[in-house]
Amino acid sequence: MKHPPGHTEVGTDGKDKVYLVQKPIYGLKQAGRRFQRDFFAWLKLPINQGRAGFTRSKKAPCIFTRCVGNDTVYLGVYCDDIIAIFGDDDVGSVYDGFCMALHTRWKAADEGELSDILNSCVAHEGSSIKLSQPTYIDTMVDRYLPDDKLQATKGVQKTPYSLHFKDNVTAALAAPPAAHSPPDPALLAEYQSLVGALLYCSTVTRPDIAYPVAMLCRCMSRSTPALLGEAHCILAYLHHTRDLGLCYTSGHSELHTFTDSDWATRRSTSTSGNTVQWQGCTIEWASTQQTSVALSSCEAEIMAASEAAKSTSYYYYRQLFEELGFATLNPTTIYMDNKAAIDLAYNPEHHRHTKHITRRHFFSIRELVEDQSITVPYIPSADNIADFFTKILSNKDFFRLRDIIMNIA
Repeated sequence: MKHPPGHTEVGTDGKDKVYLVQKPIYGLKQAGRRFQRDFFAWLKLPINQGRAGFTRSKKAPCIFTRCVGNDTVYLGVYCDDIIAIFGDDDVGSVYDGFCMALHTRWKAADEGELSDILNSCVAHEGSSIKLSQPTYIDTMVDRYLPDDKLQATKGVQKTPYSLHFKDNVTAALAAPPAAHSPPDPALLAEYQSLVGALLYCSTVTRPDIAYPVAMLCRCMSRSTPALLGEAHCILAYLHHTRDLGLCYTSGHSELHTFTDSDWATRRSTSTSGNTVQWQGCTIEWASTQQTSVALSSCEAEIMAASEAAKSTSYYYYRQLFEELGFATLNPTTIYMDNKAAIDLAYNPEHHRHTKHITRRHFFSIRELVEDQSITVPYIPSADNIADFFTKILSNKDFFRLRDIIMNIA
């Protein structure tokens, strides 16, 4: 916020005076939070005080629930946008009462059935809901992808990485630090901007590019022409598959988690991958660099499973679903393809070889197994879909696992 031209005032200290904001206005970074402080308090106050009477989730602070008998309304709030899920909107229903109270207290507009939010398209297909980002992808293509490269990939159905992807990343990471060999400023700016745009897409609706984007993020200060070409390859893949997205189907569903790791053997950190499945599709996924060096594949797998257990156990999704009325009675399943790691999850075996492993990794896996919150069965590597987030795959395996993860028919 700046003084308009010709209205700058100088204080007694010789410096320009600044404005004191008396009330948040739309566009200020504080406005959304200040609005939520009032709106959330209004949502939680009892009905007899003229408010909405909703209960706020402890695990997801922007989700609110109100249930009267079988009539339930769920609210998701982002800044001043509200997504309402309800089953009955007749006069006297919970949703009707909420709308009346909302319009009485706030100036609000009903935009009808949800079709888009935060650059994501929401499509209702029978008993399914599909989330995709075709418009956002088109915007990225117009901004970043040269026409000649786009024409070169026309009609080609391939993975979002080239045959030399791993070599290009390895070469960039092995290069001298930026202080000794600074990259071209224009190349660096374009690379960081494009990878940042791809990162948003990979974390919202496109888990199929999560692994290559995560690897490119490791080279944010070490951009090379080869890596920029890999980023263009990912964007070209998105362009040719712009209508793909996450498809969730209705009906009863249990939580399932798949976890895997790609053990690094040259004094570097390994890569963890995991995916949480619910309603036939992925609700959470990750492809991350582990925070410490693993001395064996068993240790790398335990570290990956530990991070996955924090999300899928009672400590997050199970408790969140219970708050929303979707009780998960059975233990959550975490599939792994490493027999030694599974043995460690159930029993403190091989103690002499594993006593150096940080206790926090065992907390999320072994103690939850003992509490019967999770089970850790074995799954063959070929069927472990978390493998998708840890390494380069052949075209056949890539498309097979992608269709499972994103529920593509």
